[in-house]
Amino acid sequence: MVTMHVVGDSLGWAIPQSGQQYVTWASANKFAVGDILIFHFATNEHDVQQVPKASFDSCNSDNAIGSSIRTGPANVMLTSAGDNYFICTYGTHCQSGQKLAITVSAAAPGASPSAPTSAPPPPLATTPPTTPLPSPRSKISRVSEISVVQKHGYIDGNIDKISISIKIE
Repeated sequence: MVTMHVVGDSLGWAIPQSGQQYVTWASANKFAVGDILIFHFATNEHDVQQVPKASFDSCNSDNAIGSSIRTGPANVMLTSAGDNYFICTYGTHCQSGQKLAITVSAAAPGASPSAPTSAPPPPLATTPPTTPLPSPRSKISRVSEISVVQKHGYIDGNIDKISISIKIE
């Protein structure tokens, strides 16, 4: 299940009143590979730059990971497990607390481990399939379930968080 996280909830991606607001927000959320961070900010007032820990700690963009995103809102997909660090490179925004450190898990939070593999059950019918099987190179998926839960995100001009779940078979 992919979760979309609105960074900072109602604050969005801005200079926080307290340097701990993004620390508190991150500790209240669980992140997994495939999730998406949504940074709401005004274009030309902030940016999002992923950086290594040393750059995060010193609030500089030395050894930046990828290019900075200068157009808001910015969507960042979490592609690897482990610690991820993001800062705003404008002025002293990072030094004022506009930075985010999160830990990303390899599996979706709450996902149970898969059961051990065993021999497949016997077929239910002995008649051959009536539709041709796809070639090994083709990939067929279909969305069988989509659910949207509004908690917080941009709805009617207010910042709310939106959780979207998509199940693909």
